[in-house]
Amino acid sequence: MSSVASASVDAGPRPIDPIVLQIGEKKFYTTRQTIAESSVLSSLVHLRDPDPEKPYFVDADPALFEHILRYLRTGIFPLLHDVEKGHDIPLYHALQHQAEFYQIERLANWILARAYLDAVSTKTWPKSVTLHGEQQLAHIDEMIKAAGRTFKILRIDQSRAKAFQCPNRNWRHDGLRSVCINSRCLPPQRASYPLTVEMQVFKVDLVILEVRIHQELVMPVSEQPALPPPYQNTQ
Repeated sequence: MSSVASASVDAGPRPIDPIVLQIGEKKFYTTRQTIAESSVLSSLVHLRDPDPEKPYFVDADPALFEHILRYLRTGIFPLLHDVEKGHDIPLYHALQHQAEFYQIERLANWILARAYLDAVSTKTWPKSVTLHGEQQLAHIDEMIKAAGRTFKILRIDQSRAKAFQCPNRNWRHDGLRSVCINSRCLPPQRASYPLTVEMQVFKVDLVILEVRIHQELVMPVSEQPALPPPYQNTQ
């Protein structure tokens, strides 16, 4: 065996070489470098050289470990938040216990301090819109132009009334003569024509919800972007 080959063998596994963890009934592909922040996992994988046929086994919850591994890969704290339901407090508690189990101090302390409450802020305000026709009601998301936001309908009042109808049958323009003119559906010389028909009119009262994530409170403290190492066979 050459000296170069001998040195390569003696070097042992590298931090970026892939390893297989079996958490409960599920396998995860990662590297020693990725899991270094966990004292438990780091100690486990140093007990023996990696073997694809013999995963490192931990009898723990694989669903919770998905959050753990995502944190280890990116350094980004988990935000378990739903716009309508808010923070998933029970899941945070479970994840805190898992972080303590795997001895990931930074993550455990972040959850224990409930820092996630400061990482997300919610703003709400009322809004009323008038929609003309069934198609506009069916596409209310588009009509209220709540890009990047969500909304909750409080009340819908329905009636029949005469309203402007797009001559090109573009339902988005119904009730909106100026929009129709600007889109050249209705030539300026015909702008004074009534073009009104009786249609369903919906008065909708709703609440707009806007959620803002304060990224500086969840991103890793580093001048470098959070980039993954050169993984192979990740899942």
